[in-house]
This record gives sequence, C-alpha cells and structure tokens, in this order.
Amino acid sequence: MHIIFATGNKAKIRVMESLLDKYNIKVISQKMNFEEIQDLDINNVAMHKARQVIDKINEIFIVDDSGLYIPSLRNFPGSLLKPVLDTIKDYGICELLKDKKDKRAIFANTFVICNPHNNTIKSFSLNLKGTISSEPKGSSKFGWGIEKIFIPTNSCKTIAEHSKSEWDKYWKHQANGERYKSFISYLINMLQSYNDKKI
Repeated sequence: MHIIFATGNKAKIRVMESLLDKYNIKVISQKMNFEEIQDLDINNVAMHKARQVIDKINEIFIVDDSGLYIPSLRNFPGSLLKPVLDTIKDYGICELLKDKKDKRAIFANTFVICNPHNNTIKSFSLNLKGTISSEPKGSSKFGWGIEKIFIPTNSCKTIAEHSKSEWDKYWKHQANGERYKSFISYLINMLQSYNDKKI
C-alpha cells in the first residue's frame, strides 16, 4: 500500500515514513501549491488546503499544517509560525521568552486524510509537548523551522541535537500513543477499503 502526502517538505515526509514504516505503507511526496488562509486555528488551515486539492489528486492523500503554541505568549505564534520565523527567526522566539519562567510550548500538527472518490475529509490533531530552549542549539538537519529551539518532553536536547536515528526512534515511540494509533488505524482502514474496491 502507499499514501500520497501533499507536501515537498522532506522533514514531514521523514516523520510520516517513521510512523507508517512498520505497516508497510509507502509514503509518496507530491508537492502542491496551496493558497493558505490566515487563520489562528491550524485545523482550519489544513482543512482549507484539503478542499483546494481534493479534485486534483485522484487517490487517497494526506495534507497537513503545523503551528507553535506558547502559553506564556498567549499561544503566539500559533499557525503564524512560518511568517514569524521568516521575520524574527528562531532566536527571536527565544528572545521573547528570556524573561519568562514558563517556557512550555506545544508543536501542534493537524493531518487531514482525504478520499477524493467519496469526498471524505477527516482531520487528526497530533501534538508534541515540550519547552523552548534559552537559545538555538544543534545543527539543522531535519528541515523543521523550530528544531534548534524546541525540546520535546522527556528529552534534554533540542530536536536539532538529536541524531537522525534518535529522532526516527522518537517518532516510532510516538506512534504508540492513542491519538497516533487512531490516525494510523483510520488511514489503514481507508486504504484497504479503497484497494479492495479496485480489485
């Protein structure tokens, strides 16, 4: 089986491969041009993406959107993470938190599974909890905009300080969580149903 992931982001593809590898589901990247709405809710942004391309991809596919929510900054930057990183960079986010005791953060991800044959669209929220480091640490190698400043829960290192094998192992561990199991189970059932109808 395979699934189309409507993104050209190699980091996102690697994560999806880590989640689906043991189920023998191949992840195929298909870069799309999206018109992204300015909405603070990443679920709305991801659903908007899905509706834009549901008539352009002729098989089951996934779209996604992500954001960074920092409670001590009233959940800024939220879904506006990309323009914020383009403007003040990752160290700018650290600077905003330098006088804050609470450095908790949630790296929120919404994945939307789409079946263009029956216009089914279902979203799943898969979040990573952690903290923001005092300064950028590590070397960029995954392609995440926040990898040098985000320290996942139960780790003392930023994403960028992890080796690729450590990070893959981390995501495979995440796949055992209930929300991830729900996402993977729904995807497998949809793919199997789709493939059975093709036979």
